[in-house]
Amino acid sequence: MTDPVKLIHLYMDERLTPEQANELRSRLLEDADFARLFARYGLLNSCIRNEFLEEDLKESIEQFIVPTSADTGTNKDFSDTDQVATESIMKPEKLDADKVHQIKARAEQQLHAFLAEQEDLNRSQSSLPRPSFDLYAACRACATKLDILLKRVVRIGVRTAICGVFVLVILGGIHYWFTHRVVATLDDSSHAVWRVPRQEPQLRRGSMTLEQGYAQLTFKQGTQVLIQAPCTFKLQSSNKMALENGSMTANVPSQAVGFRVQTPWATVVDYGTEFGLSTGQTNGAEVHVFEGNVGVGDATSSQIATEGQAAHVDQAGRIGLKSLDDRPNLFVRHMPKAGSCFSIPGKRLDLADVVGGGNGFGTGVQGRALDPTKDYTSFTFRETILRRPLNNSGYRVGSGFISIEKLPFIDGIFVPNGSDQSTTVTSTGLLFDDCPSTHGTYYDGIVCGAVFDDQYVHAGRLAGHRYETPEQPSIGACANVGITFDLDNIRASMSNILISRFRAHCGISETLPDIQEEKDYAQVKVTFWVLVDGRTEYSRELGTDPFESDQIDIQLNPSNRFLTLITTTPQENLYCWSMFAEPALELERKNP
Repeated sequence: MTDPVKLIHLYMDERLTPEQANELRSRLLEDADFARLFARYGLLNSCIRNEFLEEDLKESIEQFIVPTSADTGTNKDFSDTDQVATESIMKPEKLDADKVHQIKARAEQQLHAFLAEQEDLNRSQSSLPRPSFDLYAACRACATKLDILLKRVVRIGVRTAICGVFVLVILGGIHYWFTHRVVATLDDSSHAVWRVPRQEPQLRRGSMTLEQGYAQLTFKQGTQVLIQAPCTFKLQSSNKMALENGSMTANVPSQAVGFRVQTPWATVVDYGTEFGLSTGQTNGAEVHVFEGNVGVGDATSSQIATEGQAAHVDQAGRIGLKSLDDRPNLFVRHMPKAGSCFSIPGKRLDLADVVGGGNGFGTGVQGRALDPTKDYTSFTFRETILRRPLNNSGYRVGSGFISIEKLPFIDGIFVPNGSDQSTTVTSTGLLFDDCPSTHGTYYDGIVCGAVFDDQYVHAGRLAGHRYETPEQPSIGACANVGITFDLDNIRASMSNILISRFRAHCGISETLPDIQEEKDYAQVKVTFWVLVDGRTEYSRELGTDPFESDQIDIQLNPSNRFLTLITTTPQENLYCWSMFAEPALELERKNP
């Protein structure tokens, strides 16, 4: 068999033998890759050798359309063994421009008819998979018929050019249809801000960026996907997408098993029925399997993550499996109701939710707490801490700085006490040089949702407003406690996002008079501190006579890594019902 490039060059140079001419026709009819290669070489050759089509080839495809006229040319099939046909290929003929225009018009008619048919199919497409369409076989058949029509009309170079342009027009039309067909619909959204605003619910193949909020999509094959901003993704087909960066959850019905998501680090294939996926430019990819099984990996290696497991793929492609119990709740699994969330992806991150083991966007658990002692499990519940034993003085004593490995957004917790030495406030050893002397004791740790109890458990209140739900979040921080957040890990979870400010409302709960007599709490005072990379950025002592509260607003820059919140009191911490209400990181998108 002749080398394909050599065979095409012989054809272009008009040096084919009869045997090679037969081989050329046979391979054009049977080999799709050869037909594509032939069309490309033919178009390039005709551009160089034929001035006739030089101007036409410089124009756009839209300008290629010519007025329709009746087809007066003959359309007869020829035999592959017909020697006369072979000789006609080798013999240059005088160009008939009128017939060339007629052939162009006929090609355009066929193209428009094809596109009209596909548009009708597109409007009536169902949610079931479509039968496959052999694109190259169709183009090869069209090109072959066109070549038959041209053989006795025009000379070889022009014929090749017209065939090449015809194939390109057909390919362009079909490519337009494939890229503009609907593969999913936008069902719902919350606080959604798109980089390119959406004008209609029908979604076609291509890239999309959700800069803020949530969006819920349903693929034509049935998979329902919840996108959390900031997120850049690409719709590829009715059962396939690519996640460049960001977070999503997918609920895959039985008819869509095999739903596939490509990330920069690995490909995720669902085997039913629900999973969450996050990925970024620097921190690999993480998959949480809520139900069913999910395949994670690439062509060289892969693993199956089962229900209740988390799979992490690092930048080197290594895959590690853990229990979901050892990971924070990273994924929002249901579309939030309108107005139900304080936090908004891409705009505002809730630090109280992070304390509750969440991702900062409503996945944390109210009542979860951090216990600043090494004697017990640090990440627990407030009720569990209160059941733990007290010292002889009736208090709990801290154990220095404690890292929280299970919660990557939290660097660690501690009990501040400057009586003997400076307090360590970060895992890197940064010190709180301004730390005052305290008793070195605490009551109930650091709690997601500020609640207090004496006669009964109740939510905290500042400036007349009660903070008792995720929609009005708060951190309970009865003195003396401290918590440090890792801003770098938070940034790594959200591509192209800047953390611009920290805001919160701090004070001692105004519910004390509802429980106790004034003489029991009149002298209570708590100092609230905010440190950035170990430096004091905010400090204010607030009391209960009268009840005081204050707004915190601190600017942050990309180089800041650690944000630390602290409460201290110089006296015994009885009734130091201190809290941070609506503690939030304000987010902004980086300039593209």
